[in-house]
Amino acid sequence: MKATDEFEYLWQDQNKYKRPTKMPAPEYIEHLMAWVQDNINNEHIFPSRIGVHFPKNFQATVRQLVKRLFRVYAHIYCHHYPVIVALGLDPHMNTSFKHYVLFIKEFDLESGKDFYGPLSDMVETILKTDT
Repeated sequence: MKATDEFEYLWQDQNKYKRPTKMPAPEYIEHLMAWVQDNINNEHIFPSRIGVHFPKNFQATVRQLVKRLFRVYAHIYCHHYPVIVALGLDPHMNTSFKHYVLFIKEFDLESGKDFYGPLSDMVETILKTDT
């Protein structure tokens, strides 16, 4: 799973993959979506009952979710964008991405200086045109 040669994403979790593991994008994304779903369904992380407080590490957990999901956008833009354009889906993809970036900015969910990686220029343009 990679966006560019400089940005390769390795999978790691608390269960099967205790060490960062190289894998093809479809497998990485499958693990990622299952991991995200497990986290969202976890009442200790995302409580759904009134009066139950969020855990102290909630923001760190959400940052990790956002960071990992961002990698899917990076992979799609770097490896599959011509197909997206050929299918006429680029306006939808671009709008979805813009909303995702604005959500990240609004709730201060960036983590690390290289958070946007290969899409940094694109994100910078989005943020300049949205003000």
